[in-house]
Amino acid sequence: MTGQTAAIEHMAFDSKDWPAADRLARYAAFNGAPTRVSADGPAFSMRVARWRLHRTVLHERHGTDVAHDRGAAEIRDGLDHLLIHHVVAGGYDSDVGSGYRAVPAGHLLLVDMRRPIRTRSRDAHVLTVSLSREAAAAVLGDLGAAHGRVLGGTGIQPLADFLASLTRHAAAMPHAAAPALAQAIAPLLAAAIEEPVAGADDVVREASFDRARRVIENRLADPALGTEMLMEHSRLSRATLYRLFQPHGGLMAFITARRLEQARTRLADRSDPRPIAAIAADCGFPSESHFSRRFAAAYGLRPSAYRDQLLAAAAGAPDPRLPMWLGELR
Repeated sequence: MTGQTAAIEHMAFDSKDWPAADRLARYAAFNGAPTRVSADGPAFSMRVARWRLHRTVLHERHGTDVAHDRGAAEIRDGLDHLLIHHVVAGGYDSDVGSGYRAVPAGHLLLVDMRRPIRTRSRDAHVLTVSLSREAAAAVLGDLGAAHGRVLGGTGIQPLADFLASLTRHAAAMPHAAAPALAQAIAPLLAAAIEEPVAGADDVVREASFDRARRVIENRLADPALGTEMLMEHSRLSRATLYRLFQPHGGLMAFITARRLEQARTRLADRSDPRPIAAIAADCGFPSESHFSRRFAAAYGLRPSAYRDQLLAAAAGAPDPRLPMWLGELR
């Protein structure tokens, strides 16, 4: 919003906010289709916070007597990202086909969303990262081989500490910081599994991309943002920019996607009641109609309908944001 900084997009759920008879169903609606949830004991409770980073979702869960099941029916949803679960405390078990096994507190569990898994929590505090398959495969190679792997030891501590710090401070972080925060996770995962660091060419490419990305983030509201402006402010050649953004569908496709993400974050901000036209202009779109068409093409509904669904979600209806967040990981 003009003169202010949009925060990292966030959603939350607490089963204690609902009558006991409704808690499981309400949590199932919040959790969405990727897993089936069930009570795994008499004291079911669940408290969840989620933050959307750039092509990465951070989750914090406090769960008691709750089970999650991702089976053959759920896998047909096409989600293919990696989950990194850090068990901070409590009892947390996983089953990838050979029966439940405990994941000790202080350890990491890796989950390939293309494969079946069941988990259950007994007064467990778990931090989870949903990481795009592209970013995860650059570190792990075959995600299927990593499915169900439990990591421990001192090598995981930097990643565990980073996730703990991120959950503590995410609410105060600006939305523009989300890409840099997300970018830090893959190298820390590499350290956790004792993989070699990236080669010199990879380091140079990442540094150049990060330089260009920061220019884009700082100038999203400028309708003139494009190749010429980026060349001037990033000191990168046209050919270099072409190579850097080719995997993202091209430079202008990347810029449009970031503008849409910023606009979507502001539409979800209850403290920003401005008209849609003002938000569109503030995010660099030339007109409300142009923005509305782009938004509908990307997310399947108009900005006004998205706002209406968010209002309904506040009253207990399914939140429309989670499918969008997870869809960005493909």
